[in-house]
Amino acid sequence: MLHSEKRKCLRDYKTQGYWFWQLLRGKGSDTVAQIMHLPVEKTAREKMDDKGNVNGVYYCEDWTNTNKYPPRYFKEFKGKMTDSIMVMSCIPHQPGQSYYALPSYVQGLQYADMEEEISNYCINHIKNGLSFGYIINFNNGSNITDEQKDDIELMIKKKLTGSSNAGKFILSFNDNSDQEVTVVPLEVNDAHAQWDFLNKMSAEKIVTAHGAFPALFGLQTSNGFSSNADELDVQSKLVQDYQIYPKQSYFIETLKPILELNGLETDLEFIPLRDTYKSTESEPEQNIIDETVDDLEVEMSNDYNPENVDLNDLISKGEKVNFEEWEVIEDERCDQMTINESQLNTVIELASNISGDARNSSEQDTSLFKIRYRYAGNPNPQREFCKKIIRANKVYRAEDIQNAGAVNPGFGIKGANTYDIFKYKGGVNCKHWWQRVI
Repeated sequence: MLHSEKRKCLRDYKTQGYWFWQLLRGKGSDTVAQIMHLPVEKTAREKMDDKGNVNGVYYCEDWTNTNKYPPRYFKEFKGKMTDSIMVMSCIPHQPGQSYYALPSYVQGLQYADMEEEISNYCINHIKNGLSFGYIINFNNGSNITDEQKDDIELMIKKKLTGSSNAGKFILSFNDNSDQEVTVVPLEVNDAHAQWDFLNKMSAEKIVTAHGAFPALFGLQTSNGFSSNADELDVQSKLVQDYQIYPKQSYFIETLKPILELNGLETDLEFIPLRDTYKSTESEPEQNIIDETVDDLEVEMSNDYNPENVDLNDLISKGEKVNFEEWEVIEDERCDQMTINESQLNTVIELASNISGDARNSSEQDTSLFKIRYRYAGNPNPQREFCKKIIRANKVYRAEDIQNAGAVNPGFGIKGANTYDIFKYKGGVNCKHWWQRVI
């Protein structure tokens, strides 16, 4: 499933409260070959049957012109691919909603209408010369024909309305005071206060309707925090825990039947954007994990040959550490360690290319140090690759890991059979890591 398709589904979920997946069956199999986004505004669910089940949906490019664009019918996916194309309705349960779901922010829609009306009111006020209006009395109006009245009205509108006409005046020539033109302005003294109150209230109600906090969007609030940074930190965590995480969990839950049908791992989770952002900011002057991994990949890629190596073959190349012969002087996670250039030059002295397994020397070994990598993390994993390599409890040379590109087929990016075991471990979304042991 492409990232762009997932983003479209998540956008529908946020704006509409639900989304649809279009599932394509693989050729010659009953598995799902591809998952695509189906726009909610073009999709309508079929009426329920006698048992209260919705068995399909209708898709139309333009529901206002069904003659030109006849609706297409797709069966609802319920764990099995019985048709070449099926649709999965991802609609969270809501009391009183049988066919669709309402967006989480629905209670704030009337305040969105209020903001729109306030905006229109302010714009019209500016265009009217920042005036609420006038009453213009023509004291000799009984002597003017209807056609003349229309011409006078048109002239006054042209001269006095619009923001560019603010401050203009009417020049009237009269024979006497009984025939003078009287202009009476309409004034509201506290209008600015009303605008300010309504604008703040509507903005706060819209933000809270989304389950967020006004301070996160720059709206000033009174609170007991010592600093604005502390307030934003606490509020962003609350939004993550009570708004974002439940939606992420539901999104992942809807994927499980599809993954189970394809025999894939269902233990998925979203990568926390907050933690990723913090890790990249905490030590700006050091080379973080990604740069370290890239350096190791460059060093290990000279004789890279991703052949179809069996996992048992990789495990057989590992070795049990003999602590009577060797002393561990450093044991560090590869995805958390930082290595500067001087450490690399001191610790990793590259020698000639050496073949074999972990019981032989590695290119990264020196006369005094042996550098190996062990698999670490959850001791009770679900993936078969992780189970076997964790239970083996061995250490491996960098060369052995790099050459084992096909020991876990189907778990690479987009289901690839060959991928970088050092970088992706047990496959995409794997939570384990390699531990460097010196």
